Amino acid sequence: MKRSLFIVLAWSSAVLFGQQTPVPEIPYESVPNFLKLPADLYLCLVGVKPALGFLEGSGVAAGTGILVDESMRTTVPDIFAAGDVAEFRDCVTGQPLVNAIQPNATDQGRIAALGMAGRKASSKGSLACNVLDTLGLISYSFGAWQGLPLGEHAELADPDRFRYLRLEFLDDRLVGANVVGLTEHAGVLRALIEGKVPLGPWKQRLLHNPNQLMEAYLAQGQRQDQPYEAGRPLARAHA
Repeated sequence: MKRSLFIVLAWSSAVLFGQQTPVPEIPYESVPNFLKLPADLYLCLVGVKPALGFLEGSGVAAGTGILVDESMRTTVPDIFAAGDVAEFRDCVTGQPLVNAIQPNATDQGRIAALGMAGRKASSKGSLACNVLDTLGLISYSFGAWQGLPLGEHAELADPDRFRYLRLEFLDDRLVGANVVGLTEHAGVLRALIEGKVPLGPWKQRLLHNPNQLMEAYLAQGQRQDQPYEAGRPLARAHA
């Protein structure tokens, strides 16, 4: 079987049609650089970039997105911004970030709405996170999943079962994670990263054996240093 990969950069799709769909009548000659490609799977990964041109001269400050404070208030006191257009602090790195994901938009929208209603609400920062379902295989990442300078990491892989876990640490905190095929402890990972939970002695234990995530959370996140019946391990470590 012949397999090939054809990459086209900085192009966009004009129309999609399947085997059972009649080919639409399109004046191809009127479309500059039109290219017709057969494919088994179409993925559209275009990213998000806020449209900010209309703010010129308004007094609303912008960087990559509209700059907001903890209450989602812009540099003009009575104007708020939230969601895909807002640029606010990353809760892990402290760096400004346009975090264009639904959970962040929901949280920032709630905070902005309360502020506009005269009630106090504030954000501790946005958490970068992504969850993908790729033909039934779940993968997700939280926080500084690529790691941070001077950080450390622990890694487990079980390629035969399509399982992978990588934890990123800085000082005594978990700052990021990449996970494939494992969903049991997604909430624990998020709580440890977003809550900036000091791991104390559990950092070295997790570096040695990342399967102890739940124990670390109960000991440090919940302050209950009691034995936990962990069940089956997350993945088998490979030497």
